[in-house]
Amino acid sequence: MLRNAKPFGCYRIIGSAWLRSRLANGLRTLSVSGFKPQVLLFLTMLAGWMNRKQQLVIDYLLEENKVLREQLDIHANGKRLRYTAKQKRRLSDAGR
Repeated sequence: MLRNAKPFGCYRIIGSAWLRSRLANGLRTLSVSGFKPQVLLFLTMLAGWMNRKQQLVIDYLLEENKVLREQLDIHANGKRLRYTAKQKRRLSDAGR
């Protein structure tokens, strides 16, 4: 599925320590501005999913920038830039 994905614990959601402590004490004590515990759990899961997706996009863009910088160094004389097979493969792997 995700080959080089970082574990979820590397990207903490703001307040996640607070949420974990509340979950450890039981869901009945979890109440923020009148939200039900199920809503907070759903929002936390949604934020984690969005965070992972954003990190994958960032990883792809960083790899693409590396490839483009390599091409600029090679083709500084103004010719059209073309991807090599190796560069295409790297971008494909980073985009999965």
